[in-house]
Formats: sequence, C-alpha cells, structure tokens
Amino acid sequence: MSSPQQPSDPDMAGWNDSLTGEFLWSNVNLGEAMPDVMTSFTWSIVRSNFAEVNLLPGCNILGNICGRPYSKFNLE
Repeated sequence: MSSPQQPSDPDMAGWNDSLTGEFLWSNVNLGEAMPDVMTSFTWSIVRSNFAEVNLLPGCNILGNICGRPYSKFNLE
C-alpha cells in the first residue's frame, strides 16, 4: 500500500486524521450520536473523554475527519 499523503499545513492533520496512516474509519454509531460538524472546543472535550476510557494506552480509537467523529480500526 502507498504511504498516506502528508498535509502541507501541520494544523490540517488535526482536522483530518485520515492522513495519519492507513486505517479503516467508521462513522456508524458516532454519526448518530453527533450528526453535526463539531467545533474545536467540542472536539477537545470529546477527545479527552474518549482518552479516559481508552483500553490501549497510546492507541487512539477516535479520529476527526472534517469536523466529524470517526472510529478508527488499524489495518496493520
């Protein structure tokens, strides 16, 4: 598989986690709970809450793609 495209702007990676590696992204249950685009403040709260319940330290299971939450599944 080809390597993911690196964003030219470092801040852009924070809004598009799909550029961080090869993962399978799903918005099935999260999209029903949070259907609208989130503000950066809302995203910081959601990310910190998911970090507290993460079972694998250092393995983030939540991503933000264009302001919407997605669950991440590792393909490696």
